[in-house]
Amino acid sequence: MAYWGQGSPSSLDGQEVVFRIDGEVVSATLGADYAWDDWLAGVMVSHGRGEVGHTGGSGSDKVESRLVGI
Repeated sequence: MAYWGQGSPSSLDGQEVVFRIDGEVVSATLGADYAWDDWLAGVMVSHGRGEVGHTGGSGSDKVESRLVGI
């Protein structure tokens, strides 16, 4: 039996002449694998969350997202 995991924070930041965007994304993955004879089986769960905002042009806004995978 083997257990494993990984996490990843990242951010973004950019600006054009009249438009600015910034935000961050965080994701994590956890899993377990089991091997017997010539067989290997596993399960993985992943969760990601992001938030990005922009300003300029006609105003400002913010977008949030979440993603879960099994």
